Amino acid sequence: MKLYKTPGHTPGVMSAEFTVYDNGVPHKAFYSGGLGGRDGVKGFEDAVKSSARVAQIQGIDVYFANHGWNPGTDYPNGSIFERAAKLKDRKPGEPNPFVDPASWKENIARTQVRIQRGLEEERRKAAGAAADK
Repeated sequence: MKLYKTPGHTPGVMSAEFTVYDNGVPHKAFYSGGLGGRDGVKGFEDAVKSSARVAQIQGIDVYFANHGWNPGTDYPNGSIFERAAKLKDRKPGEPNPFVDPASWKENIARTQVRIQRGLEEERRKAAGAAADK
């Protein structure tokens, strides 16, 4: 298991890389403690840096989002519960719904765009507050 400090959502957010197995086949998994920005410019700046580092990790096949249990999550191809239901009904030879590297790549790309927009908004708010003084 490899641990990552990924501040942004909160200063002490931790994420983890580890190996999971499907029928004896290893897959690189990643759990995000939260890559979203929060708490003003500093939080969003930290989130931009954290998401950039995480996006460079090669070979992630399985992603567990910090709020990935929510039905209707914006994580591509479904929440943990939606994927678990698919796994329960999986027939021999069908792919594991959790092994989904394309969804990971789409998700981290979307996350980076969202965080960058959030940073720009926080900078506008901070500039406006400074001008009001």
